Amino acid sequence: MRQIILLLGLGFLLISCAEEERCGDIIDKIAQDGRYFFIFDPNSNLFLPANGNDVDAGVPDNRLSGEVSQAIYSQFSIGEEYCQ
Repeated sequence: MRQIILLLGLGFLLISCAEEERCGDIIDKIAQDGRYFFIFDPNSNLFLPANGNDVDAGVPDNRLSGEVSQAIYSQFSIGEEYCQ
């Protein structure tokens, strides 16, 4: 009986620690200096923190963009939903 309670408790902890999926609709794609970005619709289901604006450095605003690998950049088109 004790093992069952322990397993149930462990299972509950693992389930409750799952990271929430972050999704957004891609409205633009930017490739710049070997870096790849998706620009997301601000009305999308985004759970991104407001990390300030890095426009001066030529990098899109972190709140509505996300840097991805070249492979992922090539897999998605404007208008598609991207989830992380």
